[in-house]
Amino acid sequence: MLQIFLLDIARHSNITIVGLVGSETHDTTSLVISQTSPSNRILSQNGTWVQDEGRLVLWNIDDAAIIFAFEITNPGECISSPAINVSAQPAATECAGDIPSTPMVKDSTSVPFDQCRACGVAAGHCEACRGCDERCDQQDAHPLKVHAPAFVIKEIGQSTTWPGAENTISVTIALNIDLTSAAAIFISGFSGGKAPNGTIKVQSTFSYLQTAEWNDDEKLLYVNVGSPGTKSGAASGNTTYTFSFQLTNSLNSQRSPLINIWAINAGTCLARSAQVLHGPVLGFR
Repeated sequence: MLQIFLLDIARHSNITIVGLVGSETHDTTSLVISQTSPSNRILSQNGTWVQDEGRLVLWNIDDAAIIFAFEITNPGECISSPAINVSAQPAATECAGDIPSTPMVKDSTSVPFDQCRACGVAAGHCEACRGCDERCDQQDAHPLKVHAPAFVIKEIGQSTTWPGAENTISVTIALNIDLTSAAAIFISGFSGGKAPNGTIKVQSTFSYLQTAEWNDDEKLLYVNVGSPGTKSGAASGNTTYTFSFQLTNSLNSQRSPLINIWAINAGTCLARSAQVLHGPVLGFR
């Protein structure tokens, strides 16, 4: 939701905001405009949106300071906030004069994170937004600043340390992006664990996370994300997904290996989002 503050735009003006590029909201002549101030309606109910230009055009019918908001969909890739301009073209007035395009002042506050949950700071930047110009904990309220797709929760555990035992591996994840049925999750690094190649049984309360394949040579689990996919945790306070599967422990003592998780087709950039899973697994004593 983007909130815009405009001061004393002349009545009967055509207001244009341009530069909100990168959104996944398609062209429309009926983008809903939510006016929060003044109390009487002076803005058009809908605006015209052009996706490629990030351009919104709407009308006002009176002189007043205006606060309004509208919703567009963030892209599924890491981008910095673009330059955004506003202009107005008064109409049906005795002294019609355009207000030239001028840069908008961006909100410089920060969207709150739970200890920068999406990242784990690396070299002063969030791991989830490498490639962005701004730090994760600064200027997140700048319109269309978007973090890279990432696992904001990535935890893993096991049921037993006994050698040669059937070991239930439990995984808990949450993402900052919706995964569609085109996405897939990979977890690798299960050194010492064994299971037959091919389909492996996965236990989950979510029916679309119950199809998986195991590659015993690579010690890798592939989990297909079925329809309708997963939801991000952002809107509902960390929507988490859990599933478990069984491997046979090694007969030899070993420390817990490094386990990695990533997803493909996680966003429009179709780039994999690699993360290290936290928590002990396949560690025997």
